[in-house]
Amino acid sequence: YSAMKEKHLSIYGCIITILFQLTFFYRNIGIIDLFTCTAFSSAIWLSTSAMVLYARKRVPGINRRSKRLRIIVALLIPLTMLCTLFNGALEQLLSMSTISWPAFVQIEGMTIIISLVIVGIYEGLYYIKQWQQLHEQSEQMRKINFESQYKFLEDQIKPHFLFNSLNTLSSLIHADPDKAELFVEEMSSVYR
Repeated sequence: YSAMKEKHLSIYGCIITILFQLTFFYRNIGIIDLFTCTAFSSAIWLSTSAMVLYARKRVPGINRRSKRLRIIVALLIPLTMLCTLFNGALEQLLSMSTISWPAFVQIEGMTIIISLVIVGIYEGLYYIKQWQQLHEQSEQMRKINFESQYKFLEDQIKPHFLFNSLNTLSSLIHADPDKAELFVEEMSSVYR
């Protein structure tokens, strides 16, 4: 898909991630919470999508999906840890409170789940795009094959071939009418 669609996906993805987190993980939403949630959600979406696009450039194509997914999984945990640390630092900086270890683990788990959903969205869209391209190539190959078969048949029915066939038929009519009849049947099947 194009860069414009990629930009729209990033914008809508960030907005949906922000709304998801505000709905399920924040009780009282103040300005600081809204800012922190927006920064954290955007960091998750943008960094995960950048990681997926990096892996896609290194290992493109449908048939190399498992290798690409191994790269993504290897990068996913460190990336989500950085996002969670970013969220913790932002929370500490803005609200002057530290995040407890259980809260950090919970936030990390949520970050991993959100990142996996993002990976699924990007890989799913990529798979659909690759499948469409393969389908279009298949259709083009089928069209080329059909055209070459038609050209082959067209070349067989050149005027010279017709002239020679009619001359042969003419000589057979006088010499052997049964063979002439068989020849007409064979000739009609060739033209058919």
